[in-house]
Amino acid sequence: MIENKKRAIVDKLTYIITHTSDLASFSIAPPPKNGMGTGSSPIRLIGDAAKQYEAVCGMLQNEVVWRDKFSKQYIERIVNQVLSNLHRDGNADKAPEYLDAVIANFDNYTLEHTVYLPVDGIATLVDELKLGKLILKNMSGETLLNFEKKVEAGIMQHSPQRGNEQLLAAWRKDASRSEPKKNGTR
Repeated sequence: MIENKKRAIVDKLTYIITHTSDLASFSIAPPPKNGMGTGSSPIRLIGDAAKQYEAVCGMLQNEVVWRDKFSKQYIERIVNQVLSNLHRDGNADKAPEYLDAVIANFDNYTLEHTVYLPVDGIATLVDELKLGKLILKNMSGETLLNFEKKVEAGIMQHSPQRGNEQLLAAWRKDASRSEPKKNGTR
């Protein structure tokens, strides 16, 4: 991102954080307005501050290298976090630092997908075979047990609701179907 654009965003962040509104003004203000929660101290933006907020989000989303990587909602969450940090700090002194961190995170973001497909009937002499960006792993023995433990821990961690037992049972049922039978077939 060019320095002029960074400076413009910092200026807008500074304007926003120094022009927050109280609840009474926010309640009666006509659009545009935007309220975001920051714990016990919400940020309320009306008028020009709300317009500047939209401008910051738009400027970040219009960066060519980020446009296809990040949704508008994701960028808004990041801007909200920056504003929350500035609000907590009580001033905009760290706005350039926070923006630099956001830019570094956006620039360094890479997307990698791991897909596990059960492949049957291939005899492998190695534990791992790399074919360009594709990696085939022999998922048996200790490797399979470690993988199963990671999946089960992930299910328990990311599904703390009541349904995690059913999800875990379904995973175990599917996993047992792909295990080799005693005679070596699936």
